[in-house]
Amino acid sequence: MIKLDEKDVKILLELERNSRQSYSEIAKSVRLSKQTVNYRIKTMLEHGVITHFVTIADVQKLGYTFYVVFFRFENVTPEKERQVVAFMQGLPEICWLVSTVGKWNAIAAILVKDIRVFHECVETILER
Repeated sequence: MIKLDEKDVKILLELERNSRQSYSEIAKSVRLSKQTVNYRIKTMLEHGVITHFVTIADVQKLGYTFYVVFFRFENVTPEKERQVVAFMQGLPEICWLVSTVGKWNAIAAILVKDIRVFHECVETILER
């Protein structure tokens, strides 16, 4: 276990904001030297505090719209529910899907360029 001080947390916040910043840019933001930022990031990598640097794309700038749809199945056997969820997993428009317990049986994130494609996707699921 590693203890993070306030400076480490500030570095992590800067990396979360933009992980492609240079050490110089981070150092300027957190008021540390470039060498100190480099050392602290390497230490956090070695201790597993930082495990990945990821890119998060703004899909709207690529022309896509992101919809979240909540599904509640009525009069459906558990086997049929599994089949429907498996079917949904195979749809190219579905970028995230979770089966849940409670008010909703499934929650899906649908990523499309056109609202008509969204409606077609939902209709295909509802028909199933």
